[in-house]
Amino acid sequence: MAIKKIEQYLATGRRKRSVARVFLRPGTGKITVNGRAFEEYFPTEAGRIPAKFPLTVVEMADRFDVIVLADGGGIAGQSGAIRLGIARALVEFNAELRGPLKKAGLLTRDPREHERKKYGQKGARARFQFSKRERVFVSVGGARRAILPAAPRLYVVVPQRRFALRPRHTQISLRAVCGRRLGATAALNPV
Repeated sequence: MAIKKIEQYLATGRRKRSVARVFLRPGTGKITVNGRAFEEYFPTEAGRIPAKFPLTVVEMADRFDVIVLADGGGIAGQSGAIRLGIARALVEFNAELRGPLKKAGLLTRDPREHERKKYGQKGARARFQFSKRERVFVSVGGARRAILPAAPRLYVVVPQRRFALRPRHTQISLRAVCGRRLGATAALNPV
């Protein structure tokens, strides 16, 4: 049994975190992305226009069926990856199309990559909100809670004893610490 050879042109496009493998086959202009219709996969024109742009520049929108396997990133990244993939596949089909595609800037890989999140930070550049206030943590029903702004050591006078506030040491009531009744206990270390 003979295997039927399919005429197709393969190229890969990348943008941000997205990768798109593009297969151009002679056809009627139907575009499929990950097994779904193009209009269904990109519901807005903002996603569709960049992806179709290489075919409109060389006026071949109705000559090829495009099959795309896109992975990673979001809508904008995948649309940009498909755009580069289609442009590269068109150059593979006909090297004379390189000029108009290059002039339109469609063969240039956008080098702006997604920046990774850093540990100890909220995001790639964003930091957690800074607070100058230090807090003393006390045990309330087994859960740690911040109750008082504290210097590195806060001294509390209790009849006949002086205490330095420190976590996980001798237990004493917050009435002695705050001068009012709170239903919790603070960890205090006798000095």
